[in-house]
Amino acid sequence: MLPCPHSRSNTCTPPMGCLCSSPRVQDVGVALPGAVEQLQRNSELAVELSELLTRSFAGTADSPGEIGFDWCLGPDLAGKYDDLPGRHAAMGWALKYVVEDAFAAGPKGAVLSCRKPDGGIGGVAVLKVCNGKASDGICAMMTAGSRAGSMGKEAKAYNYGPRMQAVEAALKKLHAPHIASGHVYVWAVAVDPSAQGQGMGGRLMRAASAIADHKGLPCYLETCGAKLPAIYKKYGYEVVAEEVARTKAKGGKPEEVFEHPYIGMVRPKTG
Repeated sequence: MLPCPHSRSNTCTPPMGCLCSSPRVQDVGVALPGAVEQLQRNSELAVELSELLTRSFAGTADSPGEIGFDWCLGPDLAGKYDDLPGRHAAMGWALKYVVEDAFAAGPKGAVLSCRKPDGGIGGVAVLKVCNGKASDGICAMMTAGSRAGSMGKEAKAYNYGPRMQAVEAALKKLHAPHIASGHVYVWAVAVDPSAQGQGMGGRLMRAASAIADHKGLPCYLETCGAKLPAIYKKYGYEVVAEEVARTKAKGGKPEEVFEHPYIGMVRPKTG
């Protein structure tokens, strides 16, 4: 699924006091299935997780990356796995922000992981518990932005480019109908290319469902392409809406349309 790199404007960011001066323990309040663990932030771990997300979303020649993020790379890097450093430099800041935002959300965020046989982290899920109350969460956003650090030129071109703006607009339209009601936002699920095929993605999805069931909330996520929606349906998700990402014709450049519509999916609450 595709995390929104401009979560600073995410209207379901929960209210909280300032997090800048003291860390907060996060606890989803339920035992997680499948040897999934909830992580607590430290600087080294945040870097490790963001690098794992970047490797997964950027992909490799043998394990293609997330197709929406790939499109946002533009014609110079899209589909070109012979320049992984370039792909990582473009994508990395957004994914670091995703991790830091979830940690900064305190009890309204959760970062889950699965470990490889050698003990290293092989998969990660980033969740936000949206309570349906309007709040800008300024302190959390400032904390996440500060921890993510400055964008390099590649990241700026990527995050503020017309394709990413088009994707962000599509995601906001999909998410908007669900903002007024509580839900668990399954923001990102990623497995390191070196650990794929070991069932980690499924374990993380089931853990997200367990958290939502404990809280009596539905789950919501966005995705695109033909493969992933079919997978998520196996975990109880239903397609609720679709949006096409399209750039605006500007400066003599024609409109561009992403060939894969973005899909909003909901797993209804149980009980």
